Amino acid sequence: MMKHPSMTTGPRAWFRGAYFAQFLVFCLAALSARALDPGRPPNEQFDLTHWKLTLPTDRAGKFSGPPQEIEVNELAGGYHGLYFFTDPEDGSMSFKTPSNGATGGTSSHPRCELREMLPNGQQHNWTAGSEHGTHRLNATCMVDSDSVGNGGQVSIGQIHAKDPNIAAVMLFYDNKENQGAIRVHIKKKVTEDPGESHRFAPIGLNVPGTHRTKPIAYELKLVSDEAGHVIFTATVNGEAWSEKVSDFDAQAWKTSTFYFKAGSYYTVAVKGCSATVIFQSLVLSLTALPKLRNGP
Repeated sequence: MMKHPSMTTGPRAWFRGAYFAQFLVFCLAALSARALDPGRPPNEQFDLTHWKLTLPTDRAGKFSGPPQEIEVNELAGGYHGLYFFTDPEDGSMSFKTPSNGATGGTSSHPRCELREMLPNGQQHNWTAGSEHGTHRLNATCMVDSDSVGNGGQVSIGQIHAKDPNIAAVMLFYDNKENQGAIRVHIKKKVTEDPGESHRFAPIGLNVPGTHRTKPIAYELKLVSDEAGHVIFTATVNGEAWSEKVSDFDAQAWKTSTFYFKAGSYYTVAVKGCSATVIFQSLVLSLTALPKLRNGP
């Protein structure tokens, strides 16, 4: 979905439009979470017309070949299976990745993960420097902590660069140090620098009687404004953390293209485990930024 405040002009009008767009995203996410039905497939409860799915199996259903991809038309047409399915308890959209799942491309980690696309089946790779807006991915999910395993780590959302092929922002559920920790890693430079990491406030103990974490409401966004700044931001349960890229590196990032990813990307796999992430809402949006004004 795409929202652009355009009916009126001036800073006050823009703030009203921006507020409305953010409020609408929140309402859509909340409505999706309330309306979930265990008896319906994911495509009937989530807008999957802007995504394709990478499975942790090859086309034969095994782990030895290259990962199978479910294209937009098949995914939006009702695809579901052993590793991508509707949760039988609450109707959430579930992603399951075995530790020994199929891997391919430039990654050695298995995944059951969505990749942002256009409804016509082409990749949606947006250029921050040319769109002058805030690209957002809003989601609410829970992680089956036992499925990740002691010492495991799973990525639940990304802003990924197409060229160069690197993850600019990765949001993790991290069992490596403290159970229940949520961490974000942001690369400020296009080059292979280590980047910056931030650990969010603990989400607390699991939901009583289950192995699931409490809900993780997150937003990933990329801002490219008229002043030439590039800002990556991750927000988890209301706590935001941003990294503003320097002028030199901002120019490098502006020539890159980006796309969102969401699901279960098992970055530190524990033998015998299958990292499972359960989504209650998933919304893409683009909010236009205000034009710079000269004078009052």
